[in-house]
Parts: sequence; structure tokens; C-alpha cells
Amino acid sequence: MKGGETEYKNVRLVNFMNKEKDCEAKQFAIRPFLAPDYTPYASFSGLTFDNVAHEAMLYIEDPPATWANPA
Repeated sequence: MKGGETEYKNVRLVNFMNKEKDCEAKQFAIRPFLAPDYTPYASFSGLTFDNVAHEAMLYIEDPPATWANPA
């Protein structure tokens, strides 16, 4: 596969209680590399969320609005 592929097996994600830390930094259990124009394929099997808030599970950044070019 062009661009890479990552496989995660039997990973346990623990104690992501909020999407913001006390210092106001964002934290998420799963967050792709910060390149909203391309995210490589990732495969997960045996993934366990332990004490993870719904809003802190996953974040995929929207591309910048300036990228919209209908022409």
C-alpha cells in the first residue's frame, strides 16, 4: 500500500478522562498524525478502552477552510 500502513494489536488505552488536560492541551486516545490532507491506513484488533471518556476517544482534524478550492 502506498503511503504506509500501521497495524495495532491488543492495545489497551487507559484513563483518557477528558479531551482537555489541566494545562488546556488537547488529549485523545487515538489521533492521527497532524496532516489533514492524508492519513495513512491503520488497522486495529483487540483494542480495549479502559476508563476513557467518549469525547476523548478519537480526534481527526478538519482540513483548513482555505484548502477549499471549487475551481
